[in-house]
Amino acid sequence: MAQEILDQTQRALIKVTEIQTRLQLSQIFVEANKQQNQIKRFWIRFINNYFSFTNLGSHFLKMPVRPDSWGGLAPNYELEENFESKQKLVLVWHNFFSILESTQKILNPKGSFDEPLKISYGLICSVEPEKKGQKWDVKIKLDNL
Repeated sequence: MAQEILDQTQRALIKVTEIQTRLQLSQIFVEANKQQNQIKRFWIRFINNYFSFTNLGSHFLKMPVRPDSWGGLAPNYELEENFESKQKLVLVWHNFFSILESTQKILNPKGSFDEPLKISYGLICSVEPEKKGQKWDVKIKLDNL
């Protein structure tokens, strides 16, 4: 009976962790869109703004653990091979701005080759777990696109 309870608890803990991870990722997307919409509302009379925010990492965010044996109740769980890449989260931001035609007539901003001013930039941020001996750390990398 105790083995069955432990087995159910282990499986539930893995499922809850996966659900929490998905919820946290959704909250990141909601907050990023909210911030971008605030920026867009502020500049709406002067610029066009296109924004994209995507996840290039694991789409299913499944816990990379497996039982160390098949069958039986409440097995020990171990990390899958290449667990770092399975847990890696890669977020990509793209922003594109162009001056509205009405603003161009007033301010006359010009880019290279005497064309209307357009600005774009992109960022990519990756986060993955890193095991250092008995401790865990987070490896964060930020790059321009």
